[in-house]
Amino acid sequence: MSKQLDKLKATMQRIEAQKAELDQKIKAQARKDRNHSIYQRGGELTMHLGDKAEVFTDEDIKLFLNHVFSFSGIQKLLSQMREIRSGESRITMEQLFETARTTPQTAPQATRTEERFSATS
Repeated sequence: MSKQLDKLKATMQRIEAQKAELDQKIKAQARKDRNHSIYQRGGELTMHLGDKAEVFTDEDIKLFLNHVFSFSGIQKLLSQMREIRSGESRITMEQLFETARTTPQTAPQATRTEERFSATS
């Protein structure tokens, strides 16, 4: 009986070690995938910034992106993109962007900071 129990314990330890190794591999792959996504998206942004992309600081890019994403049309577009990717919409990304190209954009929504400055001016 004790021999069987020892054998089962050894098997359990081996399986637990395999599980821990697989958990580490899963975490490493998730990190790799996340980093790839970050690099890919950063590369897309850099491509749009042009030949002199290095002149922009991280703060410049942050300000620019905050401004772009403050447009209500952009917020609506992102919401529609999420719906398409989650299967809640029947249209395709191509159809969405074709419609977006032909629809006029609205002015950016004022941020709280901008509202405070305009109120004091």
